[in-house]
Amino acid sequence: MDGNWAALVFSLLLLALLGSVALWRRRRSPVSAPRPPAGEAPILGAVLNDLPDLVCRWRPDGTLLYVNDAFGAFFGQPRNALVGRSFFELVPGGRRGRMQSRLEMLSASQSMLAIEERLFDAQGKEHLLAWKHRGLFDATGGLSEIQSTGRDVTGTLEQAHELEVTSRILRTLSRCNSSLVHATEEGMLLNEVCRHIVETGGYRMAWVGYAERTQEKVIRPVALHGEGVSLLDELDLSWGAAHERNCPTCQAILTGEANLERNLGQRMGEAPWIAAAVKRGFRSLLAVPLIDGDEVFGALSILSDDPQAFEPVEIKLLLELAQDISYGVRSLRSTAERLRLDDLRIEQARQIQETLVEMVKAMTLAVEQRDPYTAGHETRVSQLAVAIAEKMGLSPQQVLGVRLGALVHDIGKIAIPSEILNRPGLLSPTEMALIRPHPQIGHDILSGIHFPWPVAEMVLEHHERMDGSGYPKGLKDGAIRIESRILAVADAVDAGVTHRPYRPAKPIETVLGEVEMQRGKGFDEQVVDTCLTLFRDQGFEWQEALGPERT
Repeated sequence: MDGNWAALVFSLLLLALLGSVALWRRRRSPVSAPRPPAGEAPILGAVLNDLPDLVCRWRPDGTLLYVNDAFGAFFGQPRNALVGRSFFELVPGGRRGRMQSRLEMLSASQSMLAIEERLFDAQGKEHLLAWKHRGLFDATGGLSEIQSTGRDVTGTLEQAHELEVTSRILRTLSRCNSSLVHATEEGMLLNEVCRHIVETGGYRMAWVGYAERTQEKVIRPVALHGEGVSLLDELDLSWGAAHERNCPTCQAILTGEANLERNLGQRMGEAPWIAAAVKRGFRSLLAVPLIDGDEVFGALSILSDDPQAFEPVEIKLLLELAQDISYGVRSLRSTAERLRLDDLRIEQARQIQETLVEMVKAMTLAVEQRDPYTAGHETRVSQLAVAIAEKMGLSPQQVLGVRLGALVHDIGKIAIPSEILNRPGLLSPTEMALIRPHPQIGHDILSGIHFPWPVAEMVLEHHERMDGSGYPKGLKDGAIRIESRILAVADAVDAGVTHRPYRPAKPIETVLGEVEMQRGKGFDEQVVDTCLTLFRDQGFEWQEALGPERT
């Protein structure tokens, strides 16, 4: 098969896989697609040009034979201007050799290669592209052509990074608040906080300094942890107005506001303290004030080796931590305040709980934005699961845990390609194999966060079945916690009455009948009975019609 016929077969495969994407884009824009170059099949050319992915055909020496509109738009050039040029010219010089060596792995026995490569667009912005290269070979086994598709996964990585940062800071905040609750001595509290910031938060150093109310106005270090602590020996730790611009910690004490310094490596000549910090590997610094009433009595300073550390979510949560430290110090200094420690613990638990709930909601939104067909699914499952848990007499704390576990039970789907989540028709065994690990992935994402409820375990077990037919562990009977059994039934009911790409919604009574047939087999008997009572005897209804319509 020569190169043109191979290209036609490749295009037909793309048409079958991505026809729904083309239809969606045509519906959004009534403008007809531009006429394809001479010799290009009109329908196939229009489909390829509608794709958001970069598509090209090229020879092993790099000569481009065809590019689609997305390819041209990415590099800011007309398609015809790119045809005939070398693909390798578009790759940054330092990475061309690596890319060429990888492509040498293509062979008649390994005709598909998936790699990730960083390229710059027409505006000079760097993107991470996930490439799939397919080699076409002649009768002698020689590589005659390469057909490639590239997907921009930069946004997905940024979203994952944001979730990772939020989880890391929340773990730090949780551990610091635990130390705050159990601390009996001020120095122990402050040193524990600095230790958690470094060991859990991943920062390089943290220290607390108190502003002495003397004529010299010195800052006295009272707690520190991490690498490079000798930096404090070279700082002019005076919070007088004359030193404000020379010390971020001093400025935080003087102004009562957070002071962020980034990209220290590019600012060596601005101040002596910057050169001393860079010498020890620090590249950014955040100083937040410690305030008691109207008085700033000190500052918490955190240093990182990342020039772009301290994103807005980090600063917000670290400011909250500084407020908690301030309150804790004041409490430990006064016997009367110690008597109010129980109230403080309750308030801190409430704040942590609210923060965890908001984080869970953000995770839920991140999953639903990738899978519009299940928008609102987690919320509806949560409503039904909570109703079942309350009807069964679970404690308020258990009910709250059921609510949060239901809200994030599909968080693991964030790692599944969206084209599989939104694919119409039944999934192939290979595609099902990609979806089945999502409970384990969700468990891994959540296990690092200190929830006072078994949220991660619920996510792991929500597809387990009483008879051992579930996944991923094949658990049976008593090995599955009650919260997970409730979630399994609520998930099955809402999934059944909700429209999906591969089937229409079913009537609620049909779904309840299917669940009833699994009573004592796949599903817990008491949970099923409670669910049926809610619908058939008490007229349960979801509070809001979120997402796709239900029958």
